[in-house]
Amino acid sequence: MLPVYILVLWWLCANAGVIAAVGPGVTSLSVGQAVACNGAAAFSEYGITQAHMCSPVQQATPEVVALTLSAVTAAAALEHTAKVQPGEVVLVTAAAGGTGHFAVQLAQLAGGRVVAVAGSEQKKQKLQALGLERVINYKQEVRAWGLGAGTGEGSCKFWQRMSTVISRPKQQPCD
Repeated sequence: MLPVYILVLWWLCANAGVIAAVGPGVTSLSVGQAVACNGAAAFSEYGITQAHMCSPVQQATPEVVALTLSAVTAAAALEHTAKVQPGEVVLVTAAAGGTGHFAVQLAQLAGGRVVAVAGSEQKKQKLQALGLERVINYKQEVRAWGLGAGTGEGSCKFWQRMSTVISRPKQQPCD
């Protein structure tokens, strides 16, 4: 059976919009219905995608876009790739960003002990408000450890130190 397609008006410039037309054989979605889609042509006025790549939503809002992109990415990484178990330490870099803040919360829900890494005091405070075990402002704490500022050696030493912070065995010495 051939795939069935729909034409979606992307009024949010991302993977959410309102269906403008449906192809023959599409029975699960209809014209005028709000949908969130994965793998479609975001940042265009219209996109054509396979119907099975879209899910109906009440409204095509920015929150829907965030959930379909960032939250699904975080969930897949934690549940399917990392397979986080209760009590495990989970290091989330860019923890205050789009995918990172979902990863932090989902890891907590899974029972993980979250160590979050962010790049400013403001981001650190927002993450601390989530009740995290440890939040690191890498721009301040890397320097405090005397590990350099973005050099190869500094980065290697930073991650060695991080492995100690999160109770993982130390890596091999930096070259």
